[in-house]
Amino acid sequence: MTTIGQDPQDEQFDQPEPMFDCARGHVLIVDDNEVNRQVCAMFCDLLGLSFERAQNVDQAIDALRRTYFDLVLIDIGVPGVDGLGAVFAIRRLQGPARNIPIIAVTTAVASDDISLYEACGINEVVAKPVVGPKLVAAITTALQHPLETRGVRAA
Repeated sequence: MTTIGQDPQDEQFDQPEPMFDCARGHVLIVDDNEVNRQVCAMFCDLLGLSFERAQNVDQAIDALRRTYFDLVLIDIGVPGVDGLGAVFAIRRLQGPARNIPIIAVTTAVASDDISLYEACGINEVVAKPVVGPKLVAAITTALQHPLETRGVRAA
């Protein structure tokens, strides 16, 4: 596990054995809140996925330019350039990163919000506080298809 922009005071947790073997991949977790990053990381661990964490959009874009990821989990409300700005930036990248599945993990889940997310290129929306089975289902679904055949789908 690699953490981008990790605060040296953050605790390190032992990685549990994967609970499921339904997906393999490398995930980028983007959230300004450490607890939210840890929750998403825990579910990635349970699914047997490797991951990196970013605290803001700049760190996320840098990570996507230098490392291959299979999935992005992003908080729409990250400070500075928000999650939607990140989605636009990701979709403008060159190469396979521009088609990466993006799951928004957010508190803003009204139907108008979800329609906006879909129009911006987000593949799935998971409401905060995160309900484990919903996040696991979203991640598993996103990783079931080869990257080149993954398309935007309604949440």
